[in-house]
Amino acid sequence: NKVIKHNCMLFISLIVSNGCEIGWLEYKTYCYFFQNKILKGKSWIDASLSCQALGGHLLSIENQDENIFILNILKDRSMQTDNYWIGLNDACSNREFMWSDNTKPQFLNWLPKKPNNAGNGENCVVTNDIGWNDKDCDDNYGFICKYVKENNDSCVSGWLNYKNGCYFFQKTNETFYGSDWESSYLSCRLNGGNLLSVEDREENFFIISVLGNYSSEEHFWI
Repeated sequence: NKVIKHNCMLFISLIVSNGCEIGWLEYKTYCYFFQNKILKGKSWIDASLSCQALGGHLLSIENQDENIFILNILKDRSMQTDNYWIGLNDACSNREFMWSDNTKPQFLNWLPKKPNNAGNGENCVVTNDIGWNDKDCDDNYGFICKYVKENNDSCVSGWLNYKNGCYFFQKTNETFYGSDWESSYLSCRLNGGNLLSVEDREENFFIISVLGNYSSEEHFWI
């Protein structure tokens, strides 16, 4: 999650701006959406179209780290018995599996003795919390979508960057809405934020280091 923190003199404000859409999970530079079969199972092609309609594509897994992230989500959500469509398929070239964007997989996580093309009609791939299996593309399963998240790493001019946050310090002699807590809160809200909450010791050290540039007589609302 992108956290933008306006640290204003007389008050410190917080804005949360998620790099992913609501309902999507963030991991590194990607966003992920999990749709289980109970709510709305789909065929592989319908799942692919649904992901495209949401601005993404069926899941592609690039490496072991990403695979572990996916498997852990399935375990954490008690969905380990469920199958989820991913983008891997051999619909265009029998038994040569490709991702839905026509790239070759650089990482594989097949279950034992898979793929087996049972019934000579399993051309699409699902994952569960252990590994991958080839299935009939017309079967109904849940699905996982993925898209590249927006780059929200930069801060607006005049703000200070720290880890995943942007901080702005308002000086006491600059015009704002007021110096009491309520006015400070309103000012932050009008600027799309909220009063700051300090989440850990490292962030607190950062705030203190910045405040060292101001007079010891100046105070901040949080």
